Amino acid sequence: MTREHDPFEGLRPVTPPTELRARTLSAAREALASGTEPRDVWTRIAQSLVLRIAWVAAVIVFVLGHVTLSLPDRRIAPPADLTPRLASGSAPEVIELVRMAAIDSSARPPSAARKENGS
Repeated sequence: MTREHDPFEGLRPVTPPTELRARTLSAAREALASGTEPRDVWTRIAQSLVLRIAWVAAVIVFVLGHVTLSLPDRRIAPPADLTPRLASGSAPEVIELVRMAAIDSSARPPSAARKENGS
């Protein structure tokens, strides 16, 4: 059985360039011979004065924001009850709209009531 056309021909792994191994090994030898210790990202960040100052500034901003937001705000007055003012000269419809209705725990939405009644 001979294959005329292999549908997976284009999916074969690509071979690396032949000089890649030599280039990689020579770069590794040069880095080893230079004697300098490789620095990772965290070491560079820790040694950078600008980044340390930015980090301290960010921490101060976060702490001040947390303290500011967690303190009670004494400037805001407690909510006033609007019902006595409205009752003095308003229409009953307005008073009924403003006054909160009592919550009935047995109340059902109209769709649920229809289902229970069988309609």
